[in-house]
Amino acid sequence: MNVLTPAFIPPKIFKSNRITSFSEDINGKIWIGTFQSGLLSYEPISETFTKHDSPSIRENGLNRANIRKVLADSQNNVWLGTRQGVFIYDKKKSSLKSFNHRIQELLEKKFSEIEGVIKTEVGYAQGHTPNPSYEEVCGGNSNHAEVVSLDFDQSLVKYEKLVRIFYELHDPTTLNQQGPDRGTQYRSIIVYNNDEQKEIASAVTQELNESKFNNQITTTLEPLGIYQPAEEYHQQYLTKKYSFLNI
Repeated sequence: MNVLTPAFIPPKIFKSNRITSFSEDINGKIWIGTFQSGLLSYEPISETFTKHDSPSIRENGLNRANIRKVLADSQNNVWLGTRQGVFIYDKKKSSLKSFNHRIQELLEKKFSEIEGVIKTEVGYAQGHTPNPSYEEVCGGNSNHAEVVSLDFDQSLVKYEKLVRIFYELHDPTTLNQQGPDRGTQYRSIIVYNNDEQKEIASAVTQELNESKFNNQITTTLEPLGIYQPAEEYHQQYLTKKYSFLNI
């Protein structure tokens, strides 16, 4: 296997010099996951880099994404682990097959990695039907939102930081939608437990709405109403199913 050195890195292709992962396929090509430069590949024979920027990659935002893990398997597939979820890249068609899961599961995974977060739990909140099932929530008639409940140690992590991370990990500007998932259950929502949390969440939301999101945030702030934990198979879903991709 050829060793990559900084001397080979074309500055016009790499937005930063940070490589997060790489994997060699059965043909000897090296696939590279980067921080903010998306998916690249390196051909050792010609010593050339290629940035993979097909329409399907751009549609999923992977042309500028942080690709955390790249894995070329024995079937000549290229697996990608990202914040947006899990994808397989079809090298012949230059297209992606998405293994994305609900934003709720992605948020749960990321929050569970934060120092000071003691417990995460995915569930359903703010609806009018007690003890809803996943199927009832997906039906859109119960008015529940898919949420992540957090228990955290305030001496180790501040509530304000958690709110800011929440905005970093999803798109708060799309009404009732996250990626390809549509419906009121996918609405952007912060459910608070007390007035202090309300004030903090409101201040952070207003700040980011003006400075980062061009006054397009659709996130609502609501006091906690009905809450029901999701089914067990939804809990720590990405950790259990895609641990090999390090997403």
